[in-house]
Amino acid sequence: MEHKTIQLEIKQMNENLLIEMKNPIYEQFFVEHLGSYTSKKNSIRHGYGIYNIQKTVEKYEGDIKFQIKDDSFCARICFHNKNAIF
Repeated sequence: MEHKTIQLEIKQMNENLLIEMKNPIYEQFFVEHLGSYTSKKNSIRHGYGIYNIQKTVEKYEGDIKFQIKDDSFCARICFHNKNAIF
């Protein structure tokens, strides 16, 4: 059984809330396909995690960036102090 680890870092910097999530990837995919493509066997029953994260960041006027780095999928989110969600 392979060991899967998800890293989550949450910190405050310059009065902004920064969140970084890293999840190892085992096969390549294109970040541009997020939310519209799944490699899971049952493509109908896949999660809505990325969609929900994007909608929440949009609701609170934050910024989000997805990228592939060092064999990991990374999501970086910044909520600006002006929105005072924390």
